[in-house]
Amino acid sequence: MSDTAGKEKRAPFVAPTDVPSVLNAFKRPSKVVVTAGMPYANGPLHLGHLAGAHVPADIYARWMRMLVGDKNVLFVNGNDDHGSTSEVAAMKAGKTIREFIDTIHEQQKETLKRYSVKTDIFTGTSRPDLYPIHEKFSQEFMRKLFKNDMLEKRVTKQWYDSKVNRFLQDRFVRGTCPNCGNTEAYSDECDVCGAKYEASDLKDPRSQISDAKPELRDTAHWWLNMWKVAEPLKNWIETKQKTWRQAVYSEVANMVLIGLRFENTHEPKYKEIKDTLPKHKSRYVPGKKVECLFDSKADLQTAMKQL
Repeated sequence: MSDTAGKEKRAPFVAPTDVPSVLNAFKRPSKVVVTAGMPYANGPLHLGHLAGAHVPADIYARWMRMLVGDKNVLFVNGNDDHGSTSEVAAMKAGKTIREFIDTIHEQQKETLKRYSVKTDIFTGTSRPDLYPIHEKFSQEFMRKLFKNDMLEKRVTKQWYDSKVNRFLQDRFVRGTCPNCGNTEAYSDECDVCGAKYEASDLKDPRSQISDAKPELRDTAHWWLNMWKVAEPLKNWIETKQKTWRQAVYSEVANMVLIGLRFENTHEPKYKEIKDTLPKHKSRYVPGKKVECLFDSKADLQTAMKQL
């Protein structure tokens, strides 16, 4: 007699085709906040903004609304009003920064509406209802860093436009890349070849807000002491290795510590050339290695060539 005798035949599995049954098969959160990359308030949105940030986020927000309901999903976006590119664009347009940003804000909102990107909130970092919150939080954050001795004041060289009597942020200066010859390179990095360098290495610098040739002058700024915060941050980041995408994990890990490590067997050679390297600190780390921490990626690249 067959082993299956007397047993009922099971009906073949049929995947559900109605929407409610399909949705019930998914795990769902109770509340969802969806964000997209915040565009600078320096001009109209283009296809790159939509395809790279807003449309994918909108698709995800719509999917979440189907899963958990409209009232449980918040799709938030807005302008980054504090980019230096916004100030440059306002100057070129002959408008005040406030007038220019307000105009761009409305234009970008209208573009999203035309493409049916449905945000619940589209605001901006300098909007009257939010700026006091951002200002308060930023000041509290800086004071805590200062109180915990995580800031240090450094004097560095920065481009200065004598015609308008002001220091120029990196995006206010263009010139020729010392690495590839791109004539539209920024003060400290090149979008074409990806090189990072010191401001003094930029060739044929041009001010973006006047016709004057900028000059390098000393200026003091507060810097985050990465040597003090890097290790705790690295320890926390390492706990995310299995939960973050590998590309995200690698990018974040590489940004935390602007340094390099080498086997301690190479330490005698390192000591021979130590004084010729850009300003840095060194220490011993687990794994019989020596770690060198530099002030900038440009200094790191210089050191890597020497080492």
